[in-house]
Amino acid sequence: MRTRIVFSLIAASVLLGNARLYSAETTYKLETPTDAPPVEAVSATTNSAVEDAINHLVRRSMAKIQLAKPHESDFAAIFAEYDSLLAQNTKTNDDRLNILIEKGKLYWTLDDPINAYKVFKLVSEEYPDVVLENSTTDFLAMLKDQSQRKQIRDTLTPGAPFPDFNGKDLQNKPLSLANYKGKVVLVDFWATWCPPCVASVPEIQKLYNKYHSKGFEVVGISLDEEKDALEKFVKVRKLPWPQHFDGNRFDGPMALKYGVNQAPTTYLIGRDGKIIKEITPADELDEEIANALKKS
Repeated sequence: MRTRIVFSLIAASVLLGNARLYSAETTYKLETPTDAPPVEAVSATTNSAVEDAINHLVRRSMAKIQLAKPHESDFAAIFAEYDSLLAQNTKTNDDRLNILIEKGKLYWTLDDPINAYKVFKLVSEEYPDVVLENSTTDFLAMLKDQSQRKQIRDTLTPGAPFPDFNGKDLQNKPLSLANYKGKVVLVDFWATWCPPCVASVPEIQKLYNKYHSKGFEVVGISLDEEKDALEKFVKVRKLPWPQHFDGNRFDGPMALKYGVNQAPTTYLIGRDGKIIKEITPADELDEEIANALKKS
């Protein structure tokens, strides 16, 4: 009989510690942060010294995450303590399993699927009778996919050339960034089903109208599954820039090529074809475009 760990990626990605599972032989108890609603435990157990150490690390991690936007470098000391605990607990018992699970969850929370994959792959190797999520194989495949996408995104940094593509727009006309040589281009991975994407359309339209005559272009990469929905949206909103569509959402060739795993994902490309930056909601896009257009 296989022992199952119900590990919630959604909970871990929103707030570390919302779904923590500890084992006492083959029985698990669910623990929550002290400020969360009480959850009835499967069984009552007395915390070991290792569990107490893990609880301490989780509380410290949660405090950092809640106070500011986390960056992995801010957690170096916490990861070092997890590594120290692992060095002290080399036997494949419940304590070591708990340490690995919490370390992997922290990596995932910090948007580091590369290291999360390494940790959970180790869990699968050391604890073959433990099931991660509904299927360890599927769970690791998802983490591996996210790792590969993250490795691609890590190359798309300011100053790096933005890789070109050759595709078709909605009118089946050739679409390539090479057609916009010498222009400032906003490459927008978006979808009509994405509320933040739709909310940003009026601002992009305003900036397109303001700067298009000065050399500003927009290229939409649709992550929609339904072409009709995209075409209707483009027609109703009167979007003048081209849209690429393949109907495969995040599994399409464009999303895979650029490691896209969320919408919107938007890059501002300079006249030289190099990345100026990945645009976030905090950026003043008007100012960014104006400054880019000033450069020859």
